[in-house]
Amino acid sequence: MMQKLLEIKDLSIEFSSPKGTARAVNDVSLSIAPGESLGIVGESGSGKSTIAHAVMQLLPKSAKISSGSIFFEGRDLLRMSAADLRSLRGRDISMIFQDPMQCLDPSFTIAYQLVETLQAHEKLSRDEARKASLQMLQRVGIHNAEDIMKRYQHELSGGMRQRVMIAMALLTRPRLLIADEPTTALDVTIQDQILQLLKGYAREAGMSMLFITHSFGVVADVCDRVAVLYGGRLCEYGSCESLFYEARHPYTRGLLEAVPTMERDKALPLHSIDGAPVSVFDPPKGCPFAPRCSRCREDSQLAEKCLGSIPPLKEAAPGHSFACFIER
Repeated sequence: MMQKLLEIKDLSIEFSSPKGTARAVNDVSLSIAPGESLGIVGESGSGKSTIAHAVMQLLPKSAKISSGSIFFEGRDLLRMSAADLRSLRGRDISMIFQDPMQCLDPSFTIAYQLVETLQAHEKLSRDEARKASLQMLQRVGIHNAEDIMKRYQHELSGGMRQRVMIAMALLTRPRLLIADEPTTALDVTIQDQILQLLKGYAREAGMSMLFITHSFGVVADVCDRVAVLYGGRLCEYGSCESLFYEARHPYTRGLLEAVPTMERDKALPLHSIDGAPVSVFDPPKGCPFAPRCSRCREDSQLAEKCLGSIPPLKEAAPGHSFACFIER
């Protein structure tokens, strides 16, 4: 049986708001083995970042984990003391957030923030921590690292800020790195550089990754396995190869068909999924994707079943599961 570094079991998360209760994540179970990279794919609002913040125990006060568990190396993160969580975060589990502008403190230099991060978890002198920080900046592709150390975040480009954020996340040599759409705001060239950097470091250090993205192209390049979320529920889960070539859920197929390819007929428009994302305040009783599913529109008996009950996850092949009443 494969050892699990991170194990999420039947996780459900709700948000309270003036509009009512938003069900952001519903009965999601995922796991990551040591040295493995898992991608989470889905539209905005599907629950990807909420799961990441739950692992880090950084959910806002309006959020509540209504059921489920999160274990890291056999330790229950939901039952840890605040002191133990502070020790774990940044040392064993690090996170790259979507927007480094919101995470880097504008009041302090890059050097100060890197050194403070390292000294919070390692018994190093300030000079030793500064030297290690300088080396990590160079490792993430910042050639003028000495100059960057003296600067503030507003003096750096978006790509440079993201590299600093990555350096900060990798500085303590974490066992698990959570990357929450780390290349969303970057141009294509910088995106590729950062993806190759993360992939190379993970391979070299034996680090596991939870990689959140909208892009199946990124998943194919970086991840070993992928989980597809829709409406806060797990639609499909398996190796990248099995999902790319044997996708079973209509939503997964729709996402794959929307990816531009060199072989696509340029005279034809890109495929799109009809309809709007499901409301987290008033989710359907059955499959969250049923109102947008073309197969349901074509088959009234299937639609009645899909709209009336939630399909359970079932195995398509060893290690490949999907939640759909449609067999093929």
